[in-house]
Amino acid sequence: MKGLRNLTKGASKRKIVIMPGDIKYGFGAHLLLDFSGCLPEKLTDVAFIDDVLRTIPAKLGISKPGLVNVFKYRGQGAEAWGISGVVLAGESHLSIHTFPDKGRVYIGIFSGKGFDIDFAAETLSEIFHATGREVSLLDHGLTFPQPVELAGHGARELVGSHLTYQ
Repeated sequence: MKGLRNLTKGASKRKIVIMPGDIKYGFGAHLLLDFSGCLPEKLTDVAFIDDVLRTIPAKLGISKPGLVNVFKYRGQGAEAWGISGVVLAGESHLSIHTFPDKGRVYIGIFSGKGFDIDFAAETLSEIFHATGREVSLLDHGLTFPQPVELAGHGARELVGSHLTYQ
């Protein structure tokens, strides 16, 4: 459980809730990061989000990034706006959706190659200066099993689990 403690560094009075699911082995892991308390200037900067999408895949050791698409969106209502971006990288992808007025960013990382989920969560949390986090790890492609190496959280034991940091 060392990885769980690492993700809560500097977090006082946070409770970790683990809801285990059936553990199966599939094509690849999908890490979902829901961060709150993020710096607004990070969440409103198209160039910054573009840079994150171009640099994080290499830091995670997943495929070389392909086409990066980042844009500012405006939905209905005053607070319904932000930056969305995605990069496709071979058998992987990374997506980011920001909600500046709420101080939130939602990030998804999928890879059929495997990656260090602790490093990914910690690095992205630091990049956005998140004070709150919710982390989910899913296993995709259960009918296409193959060995995929993940590091962190006792990764394979937690695939299909939901980790909540409060």
